[in-house]
Amino acid sequence: MRFHVVAMPQSFTTRDFSVCGFSQKTIRFCWMMKALGHTVFLYSGPHNQAVCDEHIVISTEEDQKLITGGNHYVYPSWVAGHPVWVKTNQTAVDEINKRKEKGDFVCILGGNCQKQIADSLPDLKVVEYGIGYEGFFSKWKVWESHVWRSYCIGRWANAKPVDQHDTVINAFYDDSEYKRNIPKKPYALFLGRITAQKGIEDACAAAEKAGMPLRVAGFGNAKLVSRGAEYLGEVTLDKKLELLGEASVLICPTRSFEPFGNVACEAQLSGTPVVSTNYGGFVESVEDGVTGFRCNTVDEMAAALHNAQSLSRATIVSRAIKLFSMRSKMFDYNRYFHALSKVE
Repeated sequence: MRFHVVAMPQSFTTRDFSVCGFSQKTIRFCWMMKALGHTVFLYSGPHNQAVCDEHIVISTEEDQKLITGGNHYVYPSWVAGHPVWVKTNQTAVDEINKRKEKGDFVCILGGNCQKQIADSLPDLKVVEYGIGYEGFFSKWKVWESHVWRSYCIGRWANAKPVDQHDTVINAFYDDSEYKRNIPKKPYALFLGRITAQKGIEDACAAAEKAGMPLRVAGFGNAKLVSRGAEYLGEVTLDKKLELLGEASVLICPTRSFEPFGNVACEAQLSGTPVVSTNYGGFVESVEDGVTGFRCNTVDEMAAALHNAQSLSRATIVSRAIKLFSMRSKMFDYNRYFHALSKVE
């Protein structure tokens, strides 16, 4: 099979963009399809480390600055009519038209902002291959979790009915990257955007109640890091992997409805248990009492920070590899695309 993978203009496909999940997902998806023997054309920014048959540049560093408004690259414009979306979408369409063959797939992650691509290529199946957002549109959809799929179907049932070609395939990671054999250190870790929505204040409160040191890494409002927690700032990918491996426990007290929660899966791939809230994607990614604890209150989180350290690291890792490794998920994708290739 042949795949035209279109990255978003704000996500250059390199390891440097470690906190941008869309960038890493594109890199990993290309690897999976190539590992399965398929042909992959990647359309992205000028800096690329993804494995592909051909890399086609469709966006520039200037485009990235424009679409983020000069802000951090995890906060781009999600307005479909933004000039950068229109420009990069059209460039992708023009380049795909030069290379396309009957039966090819186009794979995107930008939802409605990349609908222009699907509208311009009606002869190809345009697949949204990792939906953890609300702005979806395609007939061909892969959701990151059953919980998020159910939420979206419930909310948008009348306007966007469920399609028989929808499926759920959890997010995927390179399990060989994670550091599982380094000694644990007696601290809890909060890793992600430093916002009230992500629950940083609850993380600080829970760690203080537990009498446990808390280290915080990520981009955001440093003023929200309180109660003696140590703020490390935004870290490199290598440092992130080190923190995930050596922390005794990861805390994810997200206050909003998390579609999936990447960092919880990455922690488990590192052999690190997770303490999370008890809704959203954590209901699927964290097995309560086995790979971590799902909690309803700060007091429960404080107790769980200690209890999680007694959980089996071997069990946490084996479950995570089975559920979240791209070396496992690629076969789920292969089955999905083979079935889709037979649909007229």
